[in-house]
Amino acid sequence: MIYLSLKGTPYEVGFQHGRRLRDLIYYNIRFICAVYDKDKQPDSKIVKKYSERLESEFPEITEELKGISDGSGISFEKILLLNFSPISKTCSNIVFNSDDGVILGHVNDQRGMTQDIIFHISYKNCKEIIEISSAGNLIMGAGISSDGLAISHSAAYSKRLINTDAYLNFGLLRRIILLKASSIKEAKSIIESNSVKSAADNIIIADSSGDSLVAEVLPDTVEFRYPENGKLYCTNRSLNSNIRGILDLDTFEKNDPVVKKLKNREEYFESIFDSNKNCSVELMKKVLTNKDDGIEVCSEISCWAAIMQPKRFQLLIADRFPEYGNFKTITGSSKIQYLNSYT
Repeated sequence: MIYLSLKGTPYEVGFQHGRRLRDLIYYNIRFICAVYDKDKQPDSKIVKKYSERLESEFPEITEELKGISDGSGISFEKILLLNFSPISKTCSNIVFNSDDGVILGHVNDQRGMTQDIIFHISYKNCKEIIEISSAGNLIMGAGISSDGLAISHSAAYSKRLINTDAYLNFGLLRRIILLKASSIKEAKSIIESNSVKSAADNIIIADSSGDSLVAEVLPDTVEFRYPENGKLYCTNRSLNSNIRGILDLDTFEKNDPVVKKLKNREEYFESIFDSNKNCSVELMKKVLTNKDDGIEVCSEISCWAAIMQPKRFQLLIADRFPEYGNFKTITGSSKIQYLNSYT
């Protein structure tokens, strides 16, 4: 996994991003936007409408995307298509409070996403963020800000959940929240103020005060879940009945071995909460690296895992996961160029 440090205004950050990752951006456009082969590319007039609304509501996001386009030499419309495309990542997340503040853990399950990048961005006259995304993309897998907010997600794709009137997908909204919010209260306000084009997606958020929540997209609204006794989790299958009933994937609706394994995972999370009073980073590592038959918090398709501590502005990342489960620490003072799980 490449570590890339970027500095400057949103446009300058985007330009550096585009110039340095040009070839990977071309690859991502072909790989991720392949979803449009089946559904046909959105009409250029619709893309233009999305673009205008995005620029009106969040001009800094548009500026960063324009920078990516200019730096890479790839048309702005193609960069928009990449950032508007639906996602199908299926991940697991867990949050608990420790003596050292709240800790958020994330396992990424997405076959083929070996081109994920760690971006460490220092915006001019603004905050720092450390996020895991991919080339050309502001859609975030996991991220943390110097204002004390940590975000990750899980998702399960369903065409029937997409709001065609919205211009934001939940992935892009996660990035906006990381830039604009510094607390759960502010994050929730941003979510409630924006209609979202999404799959059965969610956002799990924790802040430096110890608060956390999960925001889950429903057909007509967003539902919020809060921790019990300071502990919270979600997987791609821990979706409420309103979502389960309309998903396209049969495995969500049948009691097959896959669903049983995912239910066992949720029971495992509950047992961890019940049996461990000393919640810590080491406990989080143990949870995320669990490969027991019948549970599989991580599996053969997992490609990375992250542990975020918003109070410290610190992210621990394990690349080539789960074969190499070595977590390396990234903070605002990190100077590394590449992550190498072999060393």
